[in-house]
Parts: sequence; structure tokens; C-alpha cells
Amino acid sequence: MTEDAVLELGQLPNLQKLVITSEALTERGFQALAKLRQLQTLSINVPQPPLRYLAHISQLPNLRSLTLLSVEPLDRQGAQQLANLRETLVELEFIFSDVLDEAIPELAKLTKLRKLTFGLCKVSYTGLKELRKTLVACQVKTE
Repeated sequence: MTEDAVLELGQLPNLQKLVITSEALTERGFQALAKLRQLQTLSINVPQPPLRYLAHISQLPNLRSLTLLSVEPLDRQGAQQLANLRETLVELEFIFSDVLDEAIPELAKLTKLRKLTFGLCKVSYTGLKELRKTLVACQVKTE
């Protein structure tokens, strides 16, 4: 999907599910995604987008499911952006996206999560243990 196509998605205000695969999506494209206020499910496969772009995703008031493929290693700041989705997000999946230990306390704030998946990611045993202890109603798994 080209960035121009993403920008045109704003003409679909009732869009609820979106899968984006793009070679180059800039911050402008992520800003356009933030306008899709009815979006409930989002999967992003964009090679190594800067984590600051997650600030735009965190503005989606109805987002329930988020899959991030090949993002930069998730640090505390990136996880803080995701924690802004604590009232709506029930499913979060990282694929080929490493998660640093400093991100774990922020991810633990996503108390409505029911499924947290780390697919082909580097995440520490200690981090996984902490998430399983804190997010008791959530299935935390690695693949």
C-alpha cells in the first residue's frame, strides 16, 4: 500500500479493520491513520518505523486489536504510547519486533489485554514472567 493510498483512507470514516503493508510509510501516513476513529483492528507491517509514530496510533479511541510487525525495538517511550490504549486494547501482537525490559512496566498497564503475543521476538524471561504476573486475565505467549 502506498502512502497516498493510506492518506485516502480518511475518506472511509467507518473503517473498522485495516492491514497495512508498505515499504515506506512516513509520519504523515501515521497521522492519517489517527483520523480513522472507528478503527478496531490494525495490523502494521512497515519496515522499522520510528516508535514515535505510535503516538498517532494511540489516538485511536476504539482500537481493540493491534499487530506490529518489524518495528524498532520497543523501549519505554514506545510502550508509554501503547499504554495510552489501556481502556480499549484487548489484543496486542509483536512480530519480529523486540521488546526491551524497560518497556515491560508500561505494557503491564494494559490491564484490559486478554492476549499478548510475542512472535519471533526477543523478550526476556524476566519480562515475560512480570507480564504474566501483572496481567492475570491475559494470555501472554511467545511463538
